[in-house]
This record gives sequence, structure tokens and C-alpha cells, in this order.
Amino acid sequence: MRLETFRGRTLPIAFEEVRQALGEDALIVSSRVVRAGDETLMEVIAVAPQDIANFHLQLAPAPPVLLPRPIAKARGRPPLIIALIGPTGSGKTLTAEKLALYPHPFGVKKVGLLTIEHYHSDSPEQLHRIGNDAHMPVEIVRDLRAIEGALKRLSTCDMIIADLPGEGPRRTGQHTMWRTVLQRLKPDETHMVMPATIRADLVPRVAAGFRQAGATHALITKLDEVPGDFLVAQLAAAVALPVRWVTDGQDVPGDLHEARPRLISALGMAPGQEVAA
Repeated sequence: MRLETFRGRTLPIAFEEVRQALGEDALIVSSRVVRAGDETLMEVIAVAPQDIANFHLQLAPAPPVLLPRPIAKARGRPPLIIALIGPTGSGKTLTAEKLALYPHPFGVKKVGLLTIEHYHSDSPEQLHRIGNDAHMPVEIVRDLRAIEGALKRLSTCDMIIADLPGEGPRRTGQHTMWRTVLQRLKPDETHMVMPATIRADLVPRVAAGFRQAGATHALITKLDEVPGDFLVAQLAAAVALPVRWVTDGQDVPGDLHEARPRLISALGMAPGQEVAA
């Protein structure tokens, strides 16, 4: 969302500047007193109605179509696959656990976990523990040639959550490995897992790189580590992808939430409030 700044000698004058520039339905984000030389002015930050309308639509992505399991299996449909990609340290593995245990709105009964690891880490063992506790099938792949076999073993699932390795911001846009994996997985959705703590100046480049790599959605994590949800709403708008979920803590799966009510509320609107385009 584009934040615009207006100043006036009094608050009504500043509000009138907003109205003249953005219209009656502009959203006032904040106001404060500022000094400009020897003058004391009121500064108002506002967002245009069209930007709010666009953001409102962005936060309402249509869910993938998932047929009831008996019908899907009878028609030979493979499991729905949701892949997670994103920077190192963004919380992909923890998010994969949350998604796998979350009561999905897609009518899913059986979920499988697939993790692809090129480097030794604790993530596969962590997923195995979660899988064992939840009686959930887990596949760990360290050789890309083994992906097809892992998918075959998970073929009785309704949904597969695939956790891909992270990469640092400097490598964004060089995701040749990710492209190979995604080509083999053929995911229905690829969610870019983006931490709310990412530096604002890195967002355009990083988000563009992940979109180029094949991201279809964004999933914002670590909301509990930033001072307010409005910053998260700005981040969601900047990545320019549909956002279905956000996370705000370590609890599995309790700290996974639907994005739309949370981020619409951050704009000062009640969830479900309509915004005229």
C-alpha cells in the first residue's frame, strides 16, 4: 500500500488536504505533531481507497478445489500439494508442521509431510517426531532423484505439505534448485514464507525473486516479533501475492491464523467489512 503524507497548521487543515487528494473514503493511518523550521505542523499519513480495495481483494484468495476423497481417488486425482519456499530462518519447517496439523478448510482427512534437505539439519528429525506423534506419514528427501518415489509413497494422502530448503536474500532469483524441485512436485500452490521481521528495503527484491521462482502465495510468519500488525499489512501488500495464512508464535498449530481477518483489522476495519472499489 502506498502511504501518503499530508501536513497542515491544524489537524482539520491536514484532513482537508487528505480529502482533496485521496477522497472522502481515504484511510487515516496516523497523525502526529512535527516541527518544520520555526513552525509546528500536524502531519497525517493516509492510504487511498483504491489501494485499500486492492489489498482487500488480495487477502481473499480462492482455495484450491479439493474433491471429496472417495471421488478424487476414483478419478485418479493425486494429492493436493502445497509447497513452502522462502529465505533461511523464515520458519518454513515450523509452518509446515502447523499447516499439516491445522484443521484445513478443504475437507482434508489425511495429510502427509515431505521435506527436501540438501544440508544436514535437525528439521527432518523434527518433522519425523511430529509425524510419529500425529500418526502422519513423513518423507525426507536428500536426493532430488528420490522425489518421485516419496510422492508415490504419499499418494494415499489427500494433501501433501512440502518443505523446501531455505536460501539467503543474496541468492534470491537464483533458485535453479527450487525450479527443479517445483517442476517435479507440480504443486497446486507454492507459498513464499516471509518473516515479518525482514528489512523493508529487501522486500521488493526478495519478493520478486520468489515470484520468479514460482511463488503463487505469500505466508507471513513471526508476527509476534514486530511491534504492530499494520507493518505486516504493508509487507503483505508489498509482496503482491495472495495471502491465506499468517503465524505469530511457536505453538503448533495454534499460532497459525487466517490472514484476512487479522490484516484487515490492522487497517482499522472490522473483519468482513466491505470496501468499495
